[in-house]
Amino acid sequence: MATRTFVQASALSRRIWSPCRGSCRRAWKMGKMAFRLRVGKTASAPFGTALFVSGDKAQSRAFVVEPDLAFDDVLRDADALQKNLRSRCLELSACTLVGLPEQWRQYKEKKRLLASLNDEKAAVADRMKTLARSTKKSREDAEEADALRRRGKEVRELVKTVTKRLWQIEEELIPSLLSLPNGLHAETPTGGFQIVLQLGEKVRMQFKPKKHTEVGKLTGTLSFAAVGPSAYYLRGSTASLEQTLIQYFTGQLLKQNFVALSSPDMFKSAVVEGCGVDWQDPREVLTINMTNQHDAENPLHLIGTSVMSFCAQLTRTVVPESALPIKYFTTGRHYSAAALDGGRSAAEPSLLNTLQSTTVDVFGAAKDAAQSESLFSEFSRIVASLYSALALPCQTVLVPASSLNRAEMLRMELQLHLPGHNRYVRAGHVSLYGDYISKRLMMRCADDTGRAHRRYLYVVHGTVLSVPCLIASIMENFQRSDGSFGAPAILREMQAK
Repeated sequence: MATRTFVQASALSRRIWSPCRGSCRRAWKMGKMAFRLRVGKTASAPFGTALFVSGDKAQSRAFVVEPDLAFDDVLRDADALQKNLRSRCLELSACTLVGLPEQWRQYKEKKRLLASLNDEKAAVADRMKTLARSTKKSREDAEEADALRRRGKEVRELVKTVTKRLWQIEEELIPSLLSLPNGLHAETPTGGFQIVLQLGEKVRMQFKPKKHTEVGKLTGTLSFAAVGPSAYYLRGSTASLEQTLIQYFTGQLLKQNFVALSSPDMFKSAVVEGCGVDWQDPREVLTINMTNQHDAENPLHLIGTSVMSFCAQLTRTVVPESALPIKYFTTGRHYSAAALDGGRSAAEPSLLNTLQSTTVDVFGAAKDAAQSESLFSEFSRIVASLYSALALPCQTVLVPASSLNRAEMLRMELQLHLPGHNRYVRAGHVSLYGDYISKRLMMRCADDTGRAHRRYLYVVHGTVLSVPCLIASIMENFQRSDGSFGAPAILREMQAK
């Protein structure tokens, strides 16, 4: 019965947060290990959440985190929660929203009752041991021992009953609670994008500007794979430009006292979900399906550079408060499941919808909300200054709540103008997460004595460079009438050295 309840709760969770999806799979061999890469909806997963396992299931699964289940503040104000969901365009039925606080109350009540019963069971056992050690057993002692045995049996049965009911409540309740979104920052727009800063003027050309794909074809510096438009190849000057861009951005970050970090490309489901991404949604992540049962229940996801790159390292760790704030950056490949579907259906190949892209990501961990907001402002200024030095027309905008993922409170985007497309496209961003991720992945800080508090790290993350997008912008903004293109002065100077 418990298993069926859990599967039903899992289905409910997917109905709440995810619309219908199609189905498609691709498979290949990697060495001697067969695996599949999900690019469409597969059969229903047996687990509704990767962050929490209830009851006897926990005994058969290796688990890495114990998320903080303190949801009193979230559920206390149903109107605020409903407003949050509405702003994010997430649907939660009225009956479900009303039922969550009551289920949460029952859950806490059963937890308290179970703790009380276990205390009584231990007290009965201790008293029985004391009576057994007694050398002089009176008639009263024998009667007390009989009463204790009867009460001990009753308590053990009650423990079994309450535990079973607690597991059922957990299976119904916890997946839904863990899928609730983060609170919204006061500066997050609830309507459309809000322009914060505009840098540079749009380029005016004496000829009709070409798209970067046309420029790349004319110069022989950009091509796309015949098997799929989401795979691209940089050749000659664009390949050199990629290396120069990485050198420019990472060099500037080192000057700003960021610490370089090399990180893996694949992550476990718990880390992915803890960072606010639905690991069961093939539009959000690429999942590697291993052939053996154990790995199938604990799949890996190919994501690359992302907020997971940093949070995976800090999962289940305690950082000394004196070491905060932390400022990291990493360079590597990012893999976009959404781009895979978008590339398949796109009318033409483009550097704006690639499956793989080289990116430079930044990360900050802070001791409290004030310090994290200071990091958010610092990162936003750095991103704006890096692009301003490239003399490209761009703007920074605040992203509306409807475009945030469920872990984000606030996001600033850096958008570049592409004259060939006559529109702005996202080139980078900075996101504020508060302690949402840390509570799920047990990322904590300690005081100077080394004693850990129930204080969680506050997280800031961003992408400062997406190579395909920036190269597309350079090719379009620095194109010449003969079809060739140049580069920003600061990059030319670096290439000349």
